[in-house]
Amino acid sequence: MAMDVKSESHHTEANPASWVGMRFLESCGVEYSLVWYDRSMRVKTSVTLSKETVRALDQAAGKGSNRSRLIEEAVVDFLSRRARSERDARDRAILDRVADELNREMLDVLADQADI
Repeated sequence: MAMDVKSESHHTEANPASWVGMRFLESCGVEYSLVWYDRSMRVKTSVTLSKETVRALDQAAGKGSNRSRLIEEAVVDFLSRRARSERDARDRAILDRVADELNREMLDVLADQADI
C-alpha cells in the first residue's frame, strides 16, 4: 500500500509523536513519501473510562501534557505491537510449514561438512 502524504506543516524534534505515527505506518507496511505525519489532522471522538483509569491517566500525563496525547500515543503503540505480533505469527507459520525441509537441508550440510 502506498500513500503520498502532503501538508504545509513541518516535522520538528520537539514533536516526537510524529515519529510514533511514522513507526506505526512502517509496522503496517505502509509506504509513504514524507517521513512525518501531521498531528493536526485529527478526528474528535468520545470514550468512556472508569474513574480509576482517568485518575491514572491524569497522573501519567502530568502537567504540560494532556489525556488525548497520552491516549493517542498508547493506541499507536498498541496497534504497532499488535501489527508486529501478527507479522511474527505469519512468519512462524511459514517457518513451521517448511521446518522439516529446512531441517533435512541442514542435516545434509552438516553431513557434507563432516566428510571434509
